[in-house]
This record gives sequence, structure tokens and C-alpha cells, in this order.
Amino acid sequence: MTIVAPVDGDPIDPQWAQDITTLINSLDSASQAESGVWTAYTPTWTNGGSIGNGTLTGRYKQVGKTVRLKIYLLAGSTTTFGAGVWSWSLPVTALVTARDCGSVYMLDAGTANRSGSCLLNTTTSLFAISSADGDVSPTVPQTWAVNDAFVASITYEAA
Repeated sequence: MTIVAPVDGDPIDPQWAQDITTLINSLDSASQAESGVWTAYTPTWTNGGSIGNGTLTGRYKQVGKTVRLKIYLLAGSTTTFGAGVWSWSLPVTALVTARDCGSVYMLDAGTANRSGSCLLNTTTSLFAISSADGDVSPTVPQTWAVNDAFVASITYEAA
């Protein structure tokens, strides 16, 4: 749509006014969609143990084909950590796999703050790599224990 502004002194064409109104409403709708609410979901923690009295939550927002996702794990005193490389389910199927899609923060409570990257493992799951130690698991990048935390923040394209 091409919108031509009236010249000073010209009467305002009703079609021009309607075109401007339509454009403003369209931009407002797009802005509201981008700033929309996040949807809660519970990620499946593959190769993890049992969350017990810890916390495992996720939330995401999809705008068009772009999905923004956050996963938060806080270990409790009865959390167990399983065996093998951990992965987490995605709330919306991804278009492709084997893509770097975001970052991860890992807290070794009282000891260290660590960082890493998240990668799409499949079109329905992601895993994390510690920046120094390899694939995140019960013993990488630390031996996980009570009050340790894992926070992933990713963006990917939906199928």
C-alpha cells in the first residue's frame, strides 16, 4: 500500500485518512503481538533425574515463526540428576536441528557462575554445552547439588 500525504492547504482525502488509520492499527497490532504475554509450559527433562522439591519451569512467546523460550531449573534437596547428557523439550516444533539457538547460565551455588550455549538437538528438544567443559550432565560443568541453577534463554524458528 502506498500512502501519499496531502499537501499543505489540500483538503484531507477520506481515503488517505482511512489508509493512515489502517496502517496505524496494523502497526499497533504488530506491536501488541511482539510484547504479548508469555505462555507457561513444563519442559520435559530428558536424562535428568527427578525434580523432587526443586523447580523446573518454562515459558515461551511465539510471534509469527519466531519462538522465544526460557527454561529455569533450581535444584532442591530431593532433586536427583539422572545420567547422561541432559536435554529439554521445546514447546513448539523447530524448523531445523543442529543450530546454536541461545545461551545458558549455570550456578554452582556458593562456588561459581558458568556460561554456555544451547543447541537444537532435534526439532523438539535442545541441549546445553558448558563453555569450558562440554555437554551439560549430572557432573558437567559441576557435580550438581541443592540450590544449583540452570537458566536457558533461546530463540528459534518454528516449523
